[in-house]
Order: sequence, then C-alpha cells, then structure tokens
Amino acid sequence: MRLLFVTGLYPHQITELLRECSNGFIENAPNVFQWNVVRGLMQNNADFNVVSLPFLPAFPKRFKKLFVPKAPICIDDCTIGESLSYCDLLVWKTRSMQMALERYLSDWIKKYDHTHKLVILTYSPYVPFIRAINRVKSMYPDKVIEVVSIVTDLVDDMMSFSSNRTILKRIQCKIETRQTKKLYKSIDKFVLLSKHMVDKIPEAQDSFMVMEGLAECGELGDDNKSEFRTLLYTGTLETFAGVADLIEAFKRTTSPDFRLVICGAGSLQDMITLATQEDTRIIFRGLIPREEAVKLQRSSTLLVNPRKPNNEITKYSFPSKTMEYLSSGTPMLGYKLEGIPEEYYEHYYTVDKLDINSLAERIEFVLSLPESDLNTKAENARKFILQHKTVKMQVCKLLEFINKCS
Repeated sequence: MRLLFVTGLYPHQITELLRECSNGFIENAPNVFQWNVVRGLMQNNADFNVVSLPFLPAFPKRFKKLFVPKAPICIDDCTIGESLSYCDLLVWKTRSMQMALERYLSDWIKKYDHTHKLVILTYSPYVPFIRAINRVKSMYPDKVIEVVSIVTDLVDDMMSFSSNRTILKRIQCKIETRQTKKLYKSIDKFVLLSKHMVDKIPEAQDSFMVMEGLAECGELGDDNKSEFRTLLYTGTLETFAGVADLIEAFKRTTSPDFRLVICGAGSLQDMITLATQEDTRIIFRGLIPREEAVKLQRSSTLLVNPRKPNNEITKYSFPSKTMEYLSSGTPMLGYKLEGIPEEYYEHYYTVDKLDINSLAERIEFVLSLPESDLNTKAENARKFILQHKTVKMQVCKLLEFINKCS
C-alpha cells in the first residue's frame, strides 16, 4: 500500500510567513492535528507522502499575498512532500486549489502501476480536495485508488456558526454544505471524531472508525507553577465555547489568590478586555504561539474547557483541547459532553450542572484542593493518554483500519 496524505497543514519553513500575512489569525488546532497524523505515520514506518494546500483566509481582505508560496514539507530533516502554491483570491481560491491538487495527484499516481494499492487520505472532505481526487481517479480507471477521509467537523456545524457572518459568507456556507454532502458518496472510508457523526453521514455507516484525537506526549518540562492558583483557558473566544459564562463564573469566586488567564482570539475579545478592568484577577493574553501556550499549561494550577452540553454540536465533536489538556501534566476541569467517550470522565474534574453558580462553585472547590490531590489527578490523566491515545497508537489503529477494509 502506498499512501498520500492530502492536507491543509502549514510547512515549518513558511509558518511564520503565513501568520504574518494573515489579518486576524490562522487556526492552531487543525494544524497540530494534521502534523500529529504525519508524526504517527512516521512512527509507524508507513510508506507515505504528504501534500498540502494550507488552509488560509482569503486575499485581499484577510490575507496579504495573492499567491500562497510553495514550500517543501519536512520532518526530522526528511522531506516527505510539498506544500503547493495556489491563488488565494476570494472568488478563485477553491478552483485554484483544486487545479493545483489535480496536477500533483496525476503526477503521483503515474509513478505506480496497477499492482500497487493507492490510498489517498484527506484531512476533511474539503470540496476542492474531493473534487480533485474524483477527477484524477476518472483519468486512471485501471488503478486501484481508495479514498479515506478524516472528518473533524460536520458541514452542518458551519451553518450553525454562520449566523453572525455576512450574507455572502452565509451563502457560501450553504453552497459548501450542499456540495460536501453530495461528495460523501465518493469517499470509501471515514475516520470520525465521534461515533454519533454517523447520524449525519449515513454514507459512513458501514465503513468508519472513531479516532477522537491524537496526543503528542513529549517529556514534561520543569516549568515552575505560578504563585497564584491559576485557571487557564486557551482556545476560540466565541459564545458557543462557553467563554462568557466562564468569565462570569470566575467573577463569583472569592479568593484573591485566584487568577483566570485567557488566551485566544475571537468575537468576545472586547468583552474579555472589559472583564479584566472589572476584575483584576482576570488576565487576557490574546493569541499566543503554541509553544507559549504549552508552557502556560504546565505552570497553571487547572485547565478549563467551558463548553457545555447544551448544543447538539457537542454530540458530533471531540474537543481537541481535551486530549491536549489531559496529556499536559496539569489537571483539567470541564463538562461531560456526548462526543467525549465515558472512559475520559474519571480523568478530569467535571461540572455536573449547567448554571453559572455551579461552575463558580466547582472552580472554587478544585482550585482550593491540596497540591497533592491535583498532582494525582493530572498524573493519572497523563498515564491514561500515554497508555491509550498517543500519536503512534492512534495512527496504528488508523492504518489497521485502512488495511483491514482494503
């Protein structure tokens, strides 16, 4: 089997350039997920290449360059693929991505004769990806080509979060949703973050596996804990993520030694800035590099995911920060969400009621626990991840799924 991983990841050589050219921000979590898949393929000695068309905001309003630059994709001093150049102009972007990928796929497929089993693994059933694959597959009917797609977000979620966007953006979301659902039938196998996703993707009913995330568990550093009892949130700053309720709950805690540190970007930034003026225990760091976020996680007392199970979307997703938090060596506080398997709940402190007072009381309780209790909780959580959810283990399961279903 020869595998090609089609992605939107950022090559290390140009990551900073892409960030500098982006007005606003580019997503960290999808990039980390995709690189973890790459590392897992490396660790399992898979025979693979990677091609990327980086997921970026569109030119000219949100990205400064008309053409996304080309770059090699390297890991551990080894070149494993390339990031393709494409035109980022708003009205032409997806078509340009599709054409660039078609050219690459055609050249890749030509290298192998009909005796080779070719697998194209995509990060998301992104319309330009699947259309390019379908077009090139039709050009080589004698080749055995299987398409496997990792689905981290349902297209229905896009519509749920588009209400505060422009009319044109909402129209675009509707079109992309319709197109993606039509293209599901072109995918042979699905890798889902939650078993409940099958309810929304019936095409996956008999050909899916669940891989809720991949944990990158490096050695823990010697970061000193803060002198204060610090609660840390890193992630998107939107209402659906529960950030506003988190701030209000923290305001109701009483200890002067508590601190709430918030990192990220989103529509609630102004509200958070105002909250820091109303309660000086609240600190807003804005969008920070991943390396800095990891250090903050290690130096904090408690990590929090305030998203509540009051939205159907939580049934069809697995929060990426759950895996990241549980492997950090610092305990986590969060709600029980339908998309999180039951086996995770014993490894973090849970909030059992959805009202703000209950969240405030739980924050107060956990931040007041002895250091030994907090350390035990964190150590057990990390041990669980190390034993069951590492990058190597999860990608090994993925490869077994692909081979078994071949």
